[in-house]
Amino acid sequence: MTLRRLAIIIAIAGGLLLVPLIANHTVEGFDWSAFDFAVMGGLLIIAGLAIDASVRRLRTPASRAAACGVVVLCFVGVWAELAVGAVSKLVAAIGLGFSPPRARRPPGSGAGGQALGAVEKTRTSTGCPTATSRLRVYLFRHDRRRSPVWGPEERSV
Repeated sequence: MTLRRLAIIIAIAGGLLLVPLIANHTVEGFDWSAFDFAVMGGLLIIAGLAIDASVRRLRTPASRAAACGVVVLCFVGVWAELAVGAVSKLVAAIGLGFSPPRARRPPGSGAGGQALGAVEKTRTSTGCPTATSRLRVYLFRHDRRRSPVWGPEERSV
């Protein structure tokens, strides 16, 4: 890898990052932080280096196209996972059984090992078909009168 090739890859990544930079200032609701730009720049540079390596090392045009296609698919997959968790949602929808280990409940989270709060099955409100999840729902009603935990002078209504 020559320094010139690396400079070209970095320049292309920087040029592609101009699109979200302009959108960040003009489109309402588009809000990338410096960390988002750094992660995307790193992804673009890694994808560019992988494409450059596959083009330089592989001989036939078919193998070059296949390798570049794999690199682009991997890039899009990582991008979609970082943006909205699309890959993990797809894996959950297919039912491959990859789920994070269950966290232990801290002592005192409820009587007899039961957790406090109601457990309900919920669905996301994105409009996309997703698997149901178990979500702990707490309902706090501020209009109830409580026993004398507070004195009458401390209670604000």
